[in-house]
Amino acid sequence: MSFTTNTIEQPLACALIGPGNFGRGLARALLEDKRVALAGVLGATPAESATGATTLGGRPFAALDELLQADDVRAVLIATPSSTHAHLAVACARAGKHVFVEKPMALSVVECDSMIAAAHQRGVALMVGQVQRLVPLLADVRQLVQNDIVGQPVSVQMHRHDMLRRQARSWLQRRELVGGVLHQSSVHEIDWLRSTFGEVTEVFARPGATIIQTGLDFPDAIELSVRFASGCVCALSHNMSSFAQGHGGTIHGTTGGIAFDLRAGTLRWQNASGASEHVQRDDYTIGAGHAIATRAELRAFIDACVGLAPPLIPGAEGRANIEVIQAALISIAEQRPVTLPLPADQLARRPYL
Repeated sequence: MSFTTNTIEQPLACALIGPGNFGRGLARALLEDKRVALAGVLGATPAESATGATTLGGRPFAALDELLQADDVRAVLIATPSSTHAHLAVACARAGKHVFVEKPMALSVVECDSMIAAAHQRGVALMVGQVQRLVPLLADVRQLVQNDIVGQPVSVQMHRHDMLRRQARSWLQRRELVGGVLHQSSVHEIDWLRSTFGEVTEVFARPGATIIQTGLDFPDAIELSVRFASGCVCALSHNMSSFAQGHGGTIHGTTGGIAFDLRAGTLRWQNASGASEHVQRDDYTIGAGHAIATRAELRAFIDACVGLAPPLIPGAEGRANIEVIQAALISIAEQRPVTLPLPADQLARRPYL
């Protein structure tokens, strides 16, 4: 795909696939950019499509084929169960439509490869919605690391402990549709860690037990030990149902350290030169930061669609996240550390599903 500066004479017609909570939020954020118009909505049923179109605008699509054949639709947002991402993205790319797919990109590396190949063959943009990479606090922490504020990073501890309360049965609670805690939630932290510290070379994972009965049919906690190519190591603790809620981490380097808290909206660092800083900002909290980051990622997607820039988080990045997750699943199944990159015969494995 060639990226050159273009002037948009008409709004980019985009369709939403999956008008649930996530999808509606994405569509509303997308429409804040006046370069875009919502052409239509495709839900799991014609009734869901109609309701989505009434709520958001555009026309309801009765079936995927109708959307694929719609010549006016130039781009799609995919916010459906994770198990459907690959099929939908490949079909839309083959139809010549730019694709934004919510995280996780897919449930296996092989699926990711099929999506990347389809987009490349048709010359369309493929971008993955890894919004946490763009949250202001985490973006600033990454910049501090890249500016050598702490010297060479040696070890990292990161935790995300949420409280998931769902009474009604939801597809988000079903392992076969979402893949489990790694695909559904930890993929955010994995993506940010990779974008900050580089590629992962080894993973060792252990699942936790289900702490609170929220209807999940998979364990709601996991512990990961990750090694990066630089030699830096990270301990990642993730729990979807915790009374001790929290989200943040610490970074220890050869000449300094950083601590950050996404719930409190705080960032502090100090280094061997005596320099230090302690910042608290409203946009550093995860709620405000997520809204800012969502708008930013969708602006970047539009830029890619109209040829202003390559996709900010391309398919290759989404694939790399899934490869780390796949290695973690193999680690759980075989109770051993797993090195990356995975061999070719392991790229389709989903041992924990």
